[in-house]
Amino acid sequence: MSNCDRLIDECIPGDAKKCKWKYAIVMYNAAMKILQKKSNYTVDKIKKFQLLVDHSYLTFHSIYGKDIATKYWHMLSSGHIMWFMNCWGNLYRYSNQGWEALNQLMKSFIN
Repeated sequence: MSNCDRLIDECIPGDAKKCKWKYAIVMYNAAMKILQKKSNYTVDKIKKFQLLVDHSYLTFHSIYGKDIATKYWHMLSSGHIMWFMNCWGNLYRYSNQGWEALNQLMKSFIN
């Protein structure tokens, strides 16, 4: 995390904005650690995940407004990922890497 702090210190102008960035990154990283677990999520962990995402998103939104809105932030901040976690349990088994590998294989035959 110290490397990220150094990068933020070099790239982000203004002390207030730097502070917000550092806070948002800490919240985001904590949320991603929960999401990447290979064990089953508890209800409390799912709620904590969404709270961390919300804090991160709202902090970035306070800096950049609607320009922060991407497909990934929409999936995270709207609660879609939390819904999947509640419905399907651990998302690790549904990794997109397998689909990407299959896509690459299919492209080699088609092209």
